[in-house]
Amino acid sequence: MPAAGRFSRSWIENLPHPGRGTVPEGGPGAAKSWGSRVREAMRLQGRKILITRTARQSDEFRRLLRAEGAELLEVPTIEIQPRRDDAVRQTSQRLAAYDWVVFTSGNAVDTFLDQLEAQQREAWKKELSWPRICAVGPATSRRLRQWQMPVHLIPEVYRAEGVVAAFRSRYPRGMKGVRVLFPAAGGARPVIPEELSRLGAEVDSLAIYDTVLPSDGAQRLRAALAQQPDLITFTSSSTVQNFVALAEPSGDLSRYRCAAIGPVTAQTARDCGLSVEVLPEESTIPALVGAVLDYFSRQ
Repeated sequence: MPAAGRFSRSWIENLPHPGRGTVPEGGPGAAKSWGSRVREAMRLQGRKILITRTARQSDEFRRLLRAEGAELLEVPTIEIQPRRDDAVRQTSQRLAAYDWVVFTSGNAVDTFLDQLEAQQREAWKKELSWPRICAVGPATSRRLRQWQMPVHLIPEVYRAEGVVAAFRSRYPRGMKGVRVLFPAAGGARPVIPEELSRLGAEVDSLAIYDTVLPSDGAQRLRAALAQQPDLITFTSSSTVQNFVALAEPSGDLSRYRCAAIGPVTAQTARDCGLSVEVLPEESTIPALVGAVLDYFSRQ
């Protein structure tokens, strides 16, 4: 699998351009035009790719796919609905009592930090006896840094199991007495709280938001599917589950070719009867785009 970052820009800027290079051997007609080189470099030219994650999360994904010439169909199948209840407020007030806060998505970062008071965020930034932060992967880490928050731990494997392995390595004698806060979506996988508890940690799971169906999702998805996308992309199990809920009236879903960002999302898709054709080795957006390019290069 290509290293993350390789697909952060198009090959176009590396192509010879009229006026920049030398005239090829064989005369002017021997070389392909610069325009044809550009079209060849845009390896997803003519491919329709459906993005199902929220628009706010899709900036990098959108940019990388467009750089390769893809025609994008964007239909978010999830909508983030924050929970603004007493549990969130009370937990935020005693945040300094925790040793770690674990974030497994940018949505969790945005929702949780948005509900903290400004003075709490400032104290946390300065790390004045406040908890350390674990981010599940580079995308979540970048979102934290956009909030100017420190990140102390990123696992080698960018999913819940990797987080558990990272803590197991950091605390080889167990986590007795270590207090962990896990703010996440309602119905999030229980791997992290369950496994860290087995290591001896005191873990508080806090549901801070729900992923709900967009009100206009079914109509928009029908219109997108009518354009016969070449590939449907999923970046979480919730995007899969809501896609199925919105698309079920469309008939047999197994006819659609799909790409999943990681093995958990892929398994959810398969369990829903979808055909997963693309699965990157690393659960990141650049790796997913790289896997999409590899897939279409073999078509």
